[in-house]
Amino acid sequence: MPRTTEELYEYKISSLLEVTETINSSFDEDSLYELYKSKLKGLVDLEAMTLFVYQDGWRRKVHFGVSCKLTKEEHNFRQFDDITLLEGEQYKNWPFDVIFPIVHRGHRVAFVLLKFQDAKQDQNQLSFIRSLSSIVLVALENQRIQEQKILQHDLEMELAIASNVQNLLVPHTLPKTDLIEMNSTYIPQRLIGGDYFDYIEENDNQFLVCIADVSGKGVSAALLMSNFQATLKALVKQHLDLKDIVKELNSTVFEITGGERFITAFFAVYYKDTQTLRYINAGHNAPFYLDRDKKVQEKLSTGSTLLGAFEELPFINEDSLHVVDYSMLFMYTDGLVEIFDDYGIEFGEIGLEHFLRHEQTHSLEELHEKLLDLILSFSTAGYQDDITILSCKFRY
Repeated sequence: MPRTTEELYEYKISSLLEVTETINSSFDEDSLYELYKSKLKGLVDLEAMTLFVYQDGWRRKVHFGVSCKLTKEEHNFRQFDDITLLEGEQYKNWPFDVIFPIVHRGHRVAFVLLKFQDAKQDQNQLSFIRSLSSIVLVALENQRIQEQKILQHDLEMELAIASNVQNLLVPHTLPKTDLIEMNSTYIPQRLIGGDYFDYIEENDNQFLVCIADVSGKGVSAALLMSNFQATLKALVKQHLDLKDIVKELNSTVFEITGGERFITAFFAVYYKDTQTLRYINAGHNAPFYLDRDKKVQEKLSTGSTLLGAFEELPFINEDSLHVVDYSMLFMYTDGLVEIFDDYGIEFGEIGLEHFLRHEQTHSLEELHEKLLDLILSFSTAGYQDDITILSCKFRY
């Protein structure tokens, strides 16, 4: 340990150089803290110290010469803006003489508490400890910020990939012929949504449509939907009937999530030759079927419970309807109706049904545009969830 003034001066200079060299080379947090601690312990008149660093709460990272922990009241460091002598009745139980903050980019990132052998602190010693502490803590804080930036960049890349995957899931072309017109609208509330829809032509006579909503959002939701779509397409190719397709999809979702996530979905197969629509609703918002007189003939709710909640579906029913000329099938996800105005009134199924009754004569593209305009004017808060619309008009 340095004893003379000259030795102490050389010790301080060499300590600052060693710490700086360590920071400029590759270092890890623990090794830098250890080096910092060893340099402070080398000061003969420093009896005890503690370093608290803010990492989701104040955490003691370095200490020596004292074993007691601070009380809850003593953890209220916000009262200390600068070097403070811990004198007076309020600090009589504190085993320290001095406290000072380490400030980085306007934020207090750490606090250093010191106890000296001599009650009269040497200002040169205090200045050195403060400088050394600042160098170490600012370096660690910069490292933490850089790591956060890297993690954020990785997350953004992951989200971009998942978003691209999700865009590949949904069909980008839908039939628009003299007999059948289809249209879709998909608005994710975030970069990656939890909605999905599909159109799969099985043969010249029949096609399947599906709309679904997975619980949760983000990358995991996109990956679950990716598995869901791949399974659905594979099952359709096997020419299974609709009940078997839904049963297999439920098993797949349950196997992937273990019952911790689920999917609501609506499936329908349309047969052109008989103008028959067979469907199963698996816990999804009931689609509207409107006839040529703009009347809601049915809300298609027959089916089963949501997919993935049970290893085996407790029940499953299939229903059908005869499709008439100039009728419309309107499918959607709950983000379309679970929107509230400034008074807390929900747009709801009633608002949607009223709109469809009065606007059905428009083309599907115009219908979707008008509906979204209505939703935006209804709620000043905008969309609170993903919105997906899949509609189909039949003509003969």
